[in-house]
Amino acid sequence: MISISISFSEQFLIQDYTENLKSKFLFDFSIEDVYQTSIKYNFILDEKNFYTSEIDEVINYFEFDQPGFNISYQKPKYIKDEMFVYSNSSSFTITIDQYIYITLKNLYAGIYFENNNLISSFTFKINDFIDSYYSIGYKFNDFWFSLQLGDDKRILMNYKNLYLNLYPLFDKIYIRSDDYILKYDDEKEELYVESIYFEKYDDVFYFRIPINENLFLVYSTYGPGISFRIKI
Repeated sequence: MISISISFSEQFLIQDYTENLKSKFLFDFSIEDVYQTSIKYNFILDEKNFYTSEIDEVINYFEFDQPGFNISYQKPKYIKDEMFVYSNSSSFTITIDQYIYITLKNLYAGIYFENNNLISSFTFKINDFIDSYYSIGYKFNDFWFSLQLGDDKRILMNYKNLYLNLYPLFDKIYIRSDDYILKYDDEKEELYVESIYFEKYDDVFYFRIPINENLFLVYSTYGPGISFRIKI
């Protein structure tokens, strides 16, 4: 007998009333032990323009998980290697048997090993094998420290949901949970934050101060205003 459990989380519409009208729709869907996804969709309306989310902005996270095979986006599960996690934050990745992985955006492939407190990985570009790196790391309680060797040398640290570079110092920072995301890339001069209390993308930001569970004061690129979180 096959039993499938399908669940829909609470769905919310967040309305920001400033000089512009912004609406955000949040929706989570899962099939137990098989599939999880979180969808977000924004549209902003002002006097002259109408903006909607691009395709790559719609998926908050995605995971399809079956024995020996996993596809994910912004939801790494088996691979602890920090550079794999960084890749997973901007690309769909495939993991096979928890140690072979492929990044679909820039076509990197790798082999990952984990034994007690030691981790190691070798990653290469599929169409340019010279573009490769080797990483070795050690786990100490909830901390992971690793050294990446190759053309791009790095020292990286991971603590629970926090991933950052120690060398070059803080040039990449990534914090990820189901409720919030922070991505910082010094080389690209990019900062992206997604949460109910603060959003930052491109040159736009929203800072929401809660009055109660569903009512917020908001200050944004478009000026001050008020926000409502509406359960659908």
